[in-house]
Amino acid sequence: MKRLFFLFIFLFLINNLQAKELYIYGKPHNTGNSSCLGYCEDKEQSIQIREVLNKDKELDLHYWSIINSVNIKDTFCTIFGSFENNLEPSYLRKSNRNSHIKIEGSELLSKEYYINMCVPCPPDHNPFKENKSGFCSIPMFSYYIYFKNIIDYPIDPFSKIIKGNEVTLSKSGDLYTNLGRDEKNFSDKNIIKAVDEIHSEVILISISSKETITFTNQKLKSKKDIFYESNEWYYGYIKYKTSAKIQPVSYSTAIPIREENIINFIKKLKFKIQKSFFETFKINGTKFKNVKSLYNTIPTLDELKNFDSEVKKYQNLKKFYEFHLQTRN
Repeated sequence: MKRLFFLFIFLFLINNLQAKELYIYGKPHNTGNSSCLGYCEDKEQSIQIREVLNKDKELDLHYWSIINSVNIKDTFCTIFGSFENNLEPSYLRKSNRNSHIKIEGSELLSKEYYINMCVPCPPDHNPFKENKSGFCSIPMFSYYIYFKNIIDYPIDPFSKIIKGNEVTLSKSGDLYTNLGRDEKNFSDKNIIKAVDEIHSEVILISISSKETITFTNQKLKSKKDIFYESNEWYYGYIKYKTSAKIQPVSYSTAIPIREENIINFIKKLKFKIQKSFFETFKINGTKFKNVKSLYNTIPTLDELKNFDSEVKKYQNLKKFYEFHLQTRN
């Protein structure tokens, strides 16, 4: 029986990565033909923590990842997942690439957090032949923290967009990305150590089966005006080819967010997500395996009302609430 391999959004990596893994906590996901709908809070769950050594053929890059996940037993569904992606240290010898040793000095590429729901598999997007249940997990809320190294090594679809934006920015001849964040907004010690190298942050919220609203924060400074500094959040929309949300077909123009209630919601959400994931998967920590705290990170319908004006401009507001309502058990 195959192990559950990450999330739908990373299916494109299967053909592009050669990876070997070591289970730090838990066992391979015991998949089966059971099913559940939504966030499956009432079902039996299991926790996995894995260390994976990856080789990206396209980038000719070795890097390692710590992968945390909460899986629903006897299903092919993962409700919560996070990735800590690090550059392989330059002094790691080729002969030691299968050692799975966590070497100090690794440099962060990105931190990724996912809240998924279990749904009937989108057409033509069931990656496991053994999955006869017809149910798969798709992302509902995602949070990315990108560090400066991601510009040289864009390992996922959205980081390629970030790199493209950076190329466009450099051609302007004036503005450039101002690295760093205020460390008080983070509780993960690995992030705090690298807080001065944060390039950008991105939050994605599904607004329909094939559409996502994106919120991006990238600090900018001017070469010509030493007093100019921008630290705004921007929102935009992505349309996908299928409800698996793997292949984007269109992007909207990024628009600065002026509504304080939305900015406050985004800041609260991102802090709550990274704090809860850090505590839940910290082995020997006081809140280790406290899956309930992860469920508490899922925005309520009342909280989603912060987006009334933006969603109304873009699509039917009623459909937005119906889409999120149907995911609640």
